[in-house]
Amino acid sequence: AVITKPTPLAQKAVDLAKEKAGKVILATNPMFPAVAVQSRLGWANVTPDSFDLITTYENSGTCKPNPAYYLEIASKMNIDPKNCLMIGNNADEDIRAAASVGMDTFLLTDHLICEGEIPETPKGNFEELIVFLQNI
Repeated sequence: AVITKPTPLAQKAVDLAKEKAGKVILATNPMFPAVAVQSRLGWANVTPDSFDLITTYENSGTCKPNPAYYLEIASKMNIDPKNCLMIGNNADEDIRAAASVGMDTFLLTDHLICEGEIPETPKGNFEELIVFLQNI
């Protein structure tokens, strides 16, 4: 059974974020080596070269949902967490953890992972994410 399929809106969102922010990081939970993460990006039709940093187990010392994971990324990229936007589909590991260090957040509701209440944050599907990014 097919659970999910690539959407061209994923690459469009990454490109738009890069245009707006200058730096884009793939903050995927670093439980896999770079080769596996790059394969997953290929399945999604997203270009690895679109990212300034891709977290993997080779380059990360912490994992989600530890807030230190987000602080580590910000430190590596020389960015103030208050100047970051975390976009993710996991309410706890992406949204609450990133918000706890001062990052702005957007909850992607496509393939939403949420146990309990949905956090108070901008949210929506890929189409709504594109509009959100166009307006920042």
